[in-house]
Amino acid sequence: MKYNLALDLGGTNVRTALVDERGNLSHLKATSSKAQARALEIENNIKELLVTYTNYEKLILALPGPLDYERKLMRMATNIPALQGYPLAANLSVYLNKEVLVEKDSSCAAFAEALLGSGRNYESIYYITHSTGIGGCFIENKKILRGHCGFAGEIGGIIIDRQREKVNHLNIGAIENEASGLNLERKSAKPASDLFNSDDINDKQIIETMAYDLAQLLATIALVLDPACFVWGGGVARHASAKYFPMMLKHFRDLAQPCQKDIPVILSTLAEPGLVGAGLLGFN
Repeated sequence: MKYNLALDLGGTNVRTALVDERGNLSHLKATSSKAQARALEIENNIKELLVTYTNYEKLILALPGPLDYERKLMRMATNIPALQGYPLAANLSVYLNKEVLVEKDSSCAAFAEALLGSGRNYESIYYITHSTGIGGCFIENKKILRGHCGFAGEIGGIIIDRQREKVNHLNIGAIENEASGLNLERKSAKPASDLFNSDDINDKQIIETMAYDLAQLLATIALVLDPACFVWGGGVARHASAKYFPMMLKHFRDLAQPCQKDIPVILSTLAEPGLVGAGLLGFN
């Protein structure tokens, strides 16, 4: 059996595992991503995870997008700013003496869900990751749509309300600044896990607004790509979907066009879709 080594770098954690040709994981490890540290510190932190692995073909990095695929760089790194334009893949290739490939984390997760998870019975899916940030990927006939310069699926920048406040380099009203885990914590001044379990009326309003904003995002994507289904994943979805999913679905049915109201919106079923997809892409 052949294996690839997959690494999923998020704004909170970095996870690694060996992945075989059937998508099975082994030797799963995780640590803090040190997202706000300097680039070299983040790189050395990753090396400490990777150096313990042997007997694999390639290393595949699942990275926050968008990516420069030719140079294997992160074009934009909202939640890991030091890695924007930093040659992480090239440095790891030299360190390990292995071929290193890169793909967007959301695309890796989408690929896994399309092949083995919730989207396996659909000819097209749109995968959305609702986590520290918000990202997505369109899969049709088990193939990833990257777009002209790698920006396809970068839905975090989609504007859902121009009347919101300016937060960062993203446009005013960008969905990532309104509904991502990081920005929910910014709005509520408490951990996202506490927000979703709060009885405070202001916290409940934040969640209700988020649910409507996400429904608007779904309706917008449906108009552009008309997927056979949506697959909903990511850390916020995994831990708190019961708190907002019914509200979001109701708003989506209200906002969607008549022929799109019944597009299934399904929760991700794979425990580590980013790692599984990254590993499988190395065999593809």
